[in-house]
Amino acid sequence: MITRRSQLAWLTLALLFVPAAAPAQDRVEQFKQLAADLVGRRHAGAEEAEAEQARAMELLDAVVLDLLNGTTPATLESMNRSLELLRPSPPFVGQEYRLLQTGRPDSPWYVLAANFGLAGPSAVRIYARSSELTGGYRLAARIDRFGQPEYFDEFLEVVQVAPADGVFVTVTGRTDERETGGFIAWRFDGARLLRLWSTDLLERSRYEVVRGEFRLTYCEETDDDDPSKCARTLRERHAWRAGEWHLLERREEKP
Repeated sequence: MITRRSQLAWLTLALLFVPAAAPAQDRVEQFKQLAADLVGRRHAGAEEAEAEQARAMELLDAVVLDLLNGTTPATLESMNRSLELLRPSPPFVGQEYRLLQTGRPDSPWYVLAANFGLAGPSAVRIYARSSELTGGYRLAARIDRFGQPEYFDEFLEVVQVAPADGVFVTVTGRTDERETGGFIAWRFDGARLLRLWSTDLLERSRYEVVRGEFRLTYCEETDDDDPSKCARTLRERHAWRAGEWHLLERREEKP
């Protein structure tokens, strides 16, 4: 007959054998292996599993949240130095994990630009403070090709346009000889991630941020006789104004 006392004894014994959480170093090594697998699949042209990338990002999230929620306040520079330890030696070409601080100074949030390699995959994570009493940071939003199919996930750059309002642009690709890239403007309002504007893949693309304007130049039409030349180059100016994303100007740029 199983008594309540014997049940408690068995429960106590079972709890002794529950594995503890993986130490931080083990987590880093697991991440490095998964990152190498992701890059290997991409280079081989093999089918890429969402679950595999999701697991890698979960491990990366755990590392970043440990840095953000540590008992000792960390600077942005020191956190990015810590993230460098996630890369093997030597790292894959284009491999980088970098945090950006944005939002209001009194209530900042963080954007992680994660590049597994030059040809991808890449992803964006956003970490914001929880509304709960603890006030710690949590994963608040994500950008990747599984969640947003329009996101082209080769080499990623994150460009802040209106940091106080949470507006930024993801720039992807641009690693081939024609600098073919995709551009998407986003806004994170502290709770939701909104897509404001996007482009197709644009050849000979260049961009800059000047006085809060996102300025983009690209080839709209190649030369029929010589595809290496551009027959029509356009220049656009975009900005976040009065709570909306605006196209301020589009004009042809003369040779």
